[in-house]
Amino acid sequence: MKLRFPPTRYRVVRDQYLGFTAEYRPWWSLVWMECDLEFKSTNTSSTLEDARRICANHARRRRHAAGQVVAQFSARELEAQQ
Repeated sequence: MKLRFPPTRYRVVRDQYLGFTAEYRPWWSLVWMECDLEFKSTNTSSTLEDARRICANHARRRRHAAGQVVAQFSARELEAQQ
């Protein structure tokens, strides 16, 4: 029998720097963390599409590094940020 953990959740929130920040919450954590990226100094972006792309790239990188991680985008969360 294979263990299945709840998926890692992603969200985009407004910030005061450029506009949008990409965040994630692993299944074991109670707090949201910023998506860390190796190629950028910050994870903040000026458009919502760029922030969602950061979340997708972070999920893809974590999937390769740590096994099976599923990225979830809640439409309600993203609409609330606009």
